[in-house]
Amino acid sequence: MRVIKLEPKKFSDSIFSMKGISKKTVEEHLKLYQGYVNKYNEIQEKLSALKDDDYAKANQVFSNIRELKVELSFAWGGVVNHEIYFSHLGGKGGKPAGKLLKQIKKDFSSFENYKKDLKATGISARGWVFTGWN
Repeated sequence: MRVIKLEPKKFSDSIFSMKGISKKTVEEHLKLYQGYVNKYNEIQEKLSALKDDDYAKANQVFSNIRELKVELSFAWGGVVNHEIYFSHLGGKGGKPAGKLLKQIKKDFSSFENYKKDLKATGISARGWVFTGWN
């Protein structure tokens, strides 16, 4: 298997001076991001070293390849999550309005219920929560 090595992206220095997010929080997220990049690269190396026997023993309950693929997807998710996070920082922020708020109220009854659900989902799902709206 070909190794696909990731390099961490460089983000604007403006992410350190935004209203509402401390420099410490941004630094912690940059450390997490670097850790996900490093772990992704480490797992890629391990996958490239698998032998035919490892592929023959692939199993949905437990196998080396299953474990590596599960953790690779988690590391990749962490990379993408943080790249989205850093690329979306900035702007005015605030509560949603218009059609988005209307959809939130339709689906959750209120913005407060939406925030409660979002927080609980993050706590129960390894800390990652995305809201997508099209």
